[in-house]
Amino acid sequence: DTIRTGRGMLLDARLSNVPHIVPDEYHWDLGDGSRKSGARVQHTYRVPGTYTVRLDIIGKPGADGQIPNRCNTKTITVIDRYREHEDATVVAVYQDAIGNTHSFEYQDLPFDDLSISGAELADAKLSVQLFSSRDRVSLDDPRFVQLRKYYAVMEQFDPLRGEYVYSVGQTDDLEEVYQIYQKVRELQFLSAEVFTMKEEGVMDLSELAMASTTDLDRKKLRLVDIHFEYKSATLSDEAKETLEMIADLLHTHPELDLIIEAHTDGIGSRAYNMDLSQQRAMSVVEQLVNTGARRDRLTAIGHGRNHPIGDNRTEEGRRLNRRVEFRMVVRSDEQLSLSKK
Repeated sequence: DTIRTGRGMLLDARLSNVPHIVPDEYHWDLGDGSRKSGARVQHTYRVPGTYTVRLDIIGKPGADGQIPNRCNTKTITVIDRYREHEDATVVAVYQDAIGNTHSFEYQDLPFDDLSISGAELADAKLSVQLFSSRDRVSLDDPRFVQLRKYYAVMEQFDPLRGEYVYSVGQTDDLEEVYQIYQKVRELQFLSAEVFTMKEEGVMDLSELAMASTTDLDRKKLRLVDIHFEYKSATLSDEAKETLEMIADLLHTHPELDLIIEAHTDGIGSRAYNMDLSQQRAMSVVEQLVNTGARRDRLTAIGHGRNHPIGDNRTEEGRRLNRRVEFRMVVRSDEQLSLSKK
């Protein structure tokens, strides 16, 4: 319901409730003089205020030849991203395990670009975003030194905004996220904001053939059978066969972009593993391009040993950590048309 000025907002018409209509066209009036078409559009407000977003959904003609349509509206409050005063303070009340009532204050900050609804918050977590940057920032950057004594810094690439996002903490507990937010502000990340993060679903390779484009959006494909030679970025023959299936996926779904994220185990220095994982992610990109994929639909990111999913003290854990993941993002009709020009 709220968004900051200058921040891209994704609107998805397919989440609208329009019974008895088979949608054929979507037309948007964003309330600030902007008009767009397409099932999924992205928009950025430049001036703070309250805007009414109108969505006109035109259905396919019925048996009687009439064309049905519905108009949905939603009010969006745009907050000045650069104002100096705090957002409105909210008091949260909760009970502990033995029934005692407590209360604390926190800042009611805007939701993130996913526009998660209340019904979806059951599988969402709160995170404190430190900042975003078009240039990638090393996790060894001096800005993170003090912060990493308390929290692990997470890095994620947002392809819709073309930015790297840096955040800490993932919790569904309001008190915990407030404490994280307070510590982050204390350490001089004064532009930090609280965001809701819907957890990405993990898919298996066997699920891809039957998946629709909608099923793939914001899902993660985790593969441990893309192997490399020891201390090498050269793909094995088995890995190349697997990547042919990924190339077929891109051909079947032209709206799909892939973020290729390569990970290593914990053996070796952080710098060495970052470099090796980036080379491996690039090897995957080059192989997909060689099979016909467009390079502008692929983003290579090496995370090194920063995001383990297994215990690096065991061989099995290290094997799980040596992986390649594909984060799948579906572009809107408008973004797709722009990329073709």
